[in-house]
Amino acid sequence: SRGLTPWTRLNATLSAKGTVTATKLVSNGTGDESLAFLAERDIRGAKFSPPIRGCVPRSFIFTYRRTF
Repeated sequence: SRGLTPWTRLNATLSAKGTVTATKLVSNGTGDESLAFLAERDIRGAKFSPPIRGCVPRSFIFTYRRTF
């Protein structure tokens, strides 16, 4: 084994509307760039409910871990 793990981890920046505005690959334990691309595509297609602070929706960062 080369110390690979079957998952990737990304940070997704989300707007106050709950849409993904940016992603950053934190780790790719699979060693396969195509799997990291699939994980990024998955998270970019997701829709979130933003946290509410002081009765106002806020942007936030979501850490996404995808197991393959």
